[in-house]
Amino acid sequence: MFACGPPELMSINRGATSAGANSSDLHLISRTKLGNYPHCTMAKALFGLLFTCFYLEAMTASFKGEGGEYHPGFLTPKMSKYNDDDCLEPCSLDVAVLIDVSRSMDSKERGQLTDIFNKIVDKLEVSPTGSHMALITFGSDAKSSFTFADRNYHNADTIKAKAKEAISYVPKHDGTRTDLAEDLAVKDVFTSRGGDRPSFGNVMIILTDGKFWINETWDKRAEVDFDVTTGILKERGVKIIVAGIGSELSSGDADENLEKVAGEDKDITKYDDFNDFSSKINNIMRKVCPPINGQYTPWSSFSSCSKTCGEGHRTRTRTCTKPPPSTCGKDCIGADKETESCTENPVTDGRYADWSESECNAKCGGGTLTRTRSCTNPPPNICGRACIGPAKETITCNEEECRRCPVDLAFVFDSSDTIGVGALGDAKMLVKEMVKGLELGADESRVALVVFADKVEVKARFSENLSVKQFQDMVQNIESIGSRTRIDKALVETKQVFKEGRDDVYKIAVVLTDGKQSEGPEIKSLLGTSEPLRRAGVRVLAVAVGTQASKGRLRLMTDSMDDVKEDYEALEYFQQLSDKLNQNLCGNYC
Repeated sequence: MFACGPPELMSINRGATSAGANSSDLHLISRTKLGNYPHCTMAKALFGLLFTCFYLEAMTASFKGEGGEYHPGFLTPKMSKYNDDDCLEPCSLDVAVLIDVSRSMDSKERGQLTDIFNKIVDKLEVSPTGSHMALITFGSDAKSSFTFADRNYHNADTIKAKAKEAISYVPKHDGTRTDLAEDLAVKDVFTSRGGDRPSFGNVMIILTDGKFWINETWDKRAEVDFDVTTGILKERGVKIIVAGIGSELSSGDADENLEKVAGEDKDITKYDDFNDFSSKINNIMRKVCPPINGQYTPWSSFSSCSKTCGEGHRTRTRTCTKPPPSTCGKDCIGADKETESCTENPVTDGRYADWSESECNAKCGGGTLTRTRSCTNPPPNICGRACIGPAKETITCNEEECRRCPVDLAFVFDSSDTIGVGALGDAKMLVKEMVKGLELGADESRVALVVFADKVEVKARFSENLSVKQFQDMVQNIESIGSRTRIDKALVETKQVFKEGRDDVYKIAVVLTDGKQSEGPEIKSLLGTSEPLRRAGVRVLAVAVGTQASKGRLRLMTDSMDDVKEDYEALEYFQQLSDKLNQNLCGNYC
């Protein structure tokens, strides 16, 4: 096989032996841009013939690398034309390196650390207009050797010389103050004073063994909160990359320490020792200057149909420019053009939309309403027919005989001292107004009256068939009957009152109270004592009475918050109820 083209083709061994290719996989060869590789000019002329031979061989052969391992080669989608282990993106950034130079390190380790730092410098394009670097070393203290603003360190040689001096320095005291180093980066490096350039990306690389230690024998400085420093760096757009190196990473708190210093993104990689890190330094550098994979732009709008009438075709396109692939990035995946069939002028007949009805002009006894519809679902086009049928018609409605709908209505009155004389008077006036519009009688609506404080008194039952005047006089005579408030007992007694209720009418219990029960072991919950009443088909309406009324407490007695009313809301509700019952709206009384 010829040795030209991108690595994914060059990696194919024509002498492979096990099956693994299919025709759809081989499509990649036909899309590979051999023209991008100048030494392939001659091979391109032979490509058609070789492809045919290779296709036949691929049906019975798989592909192995030089070491005998299975290698899919061109059977996988086309990726970057560069080897990931070698390819590094050129980029210009502001890069700060924080290096642990604690007293425990020997001279050999410091030399290895210097070599690693120099490799990082070599892989960055340091220049006055390219990448700028800053160096902070830390042990028992933290020290900034140079910042982005130091023009003397805008070239690799002076950076390496200063770094060798800084890394070789052995602190006088024990301790590893990683927190002070990161705080120094916040205060002196990633600032306008420190030379941070707004138009350049920011990266901070931390080389550490994960052992953070404050020697409290002599070091009395407070520990800096990593959450604060990493949070500030993130707000300033700084990418934090942590390289954990050495045997100390196996200690109990190393992982936690690395996560602290890395911040929210937790970009952490561990290495066995300096040699391991040095051999894999490209892993770090690809994080510093990550490759950019190509992404397609959104599809364009489809072109006009190729034919004015009848079936034709239209196309839409997209480009691999959002973003385009960088030097080491992957090409866009998928087609950059789509074609579909189209018809410029299909026949579209008009269809009516749904009817829109006016309100009936009578609630009962027979009325009329008008309904209309538009020819818009869809409207006819120039080739289609208009809608069939009338666009407007009048129909009869609400033909049922007018009659009043009865209701069994019990008023449950809180007459305890806690309500107050004024509030009690207001409540009595409210109830008298509520029943004013009702038709009361044996075959009409009926009322009952329950009064409670620490005891419960049934003043009127449904079977008494009181008139409006009789009931209003009875309400007017209500007086306070005790100092304690037992709403729970009243609800239980009201359930007994509704045993006289009729099965075929609506049942409503209006409880007028502030909702505040007296305390004591015998007191039952409002929720528990109201539930049997509501399960019996009685709608409980709670009306807030008194200055201490709480809608939250009143809600415990009702099915929903809509059934908790202020006094003015309750009166309006009953006026509407009376109107609807008198208009035969039995199915929509509330």
